[in-house]
Amino acid sequence: MLGQESRLLLRGMLLHEQLEVYYQPQVDLKTHHVRGLEALVRCNNGSDILTPNQFLPWFEEFGMMKDLDRFVMDRVIRDMSVTPFEELGIEEVSVNCSYALLADPGFLPFLLDRTSHYRMPRNKLTVELTESSRVVEMERVIDRAKQLRMAGIALVLDDFCTGFQG
Repeated sequence: MLGQESRLLLRGMLLHEQLEVYYQPQVDLKTHHVRGLEALVRCNNGSDILTPNQFLPWFEEFGMMKDLDRFVMDRVIRDMSVTPFEELGIEEVSVNCSYALLADPGFLPFLLDRTSHYRMPRNKLTVELTESSRVVEMERVIDRAKQLRMAGIALVLDDFCTGFQG
């Protein structure tokens, strides 16, 4: 019963929009200009703002990372569709993505649908495979990277706590 209650609690976070996306600026250290944004998700339960290490394990444990990732991707693409990239000098927005969603056959159609629906330029979106992702099939990641690139969307591997992306 506890498993079902926990799953309902997580679904409630998604449905009642307790999850919020914040945008962390990515600054070019040479020019000191904001060149991009990284989307960060937090949970606002009304009394506290929870960081990912406080709620992501629940989503992972109950197999709901794809639901969370889709929610965040949709929110980011919607938000960025109304952001004046050129005026602000923003080159891209990075969004974390779990291997579970990246490997899902519906992932690319989902991204194409959302970017078309919100009229967001795809070349402004970078999908970042999260450091906590357990990559099961590297061939699948490479194949998905090629598909994303053909659609104008970049895929990078998160920095794995090194301070760099690749």
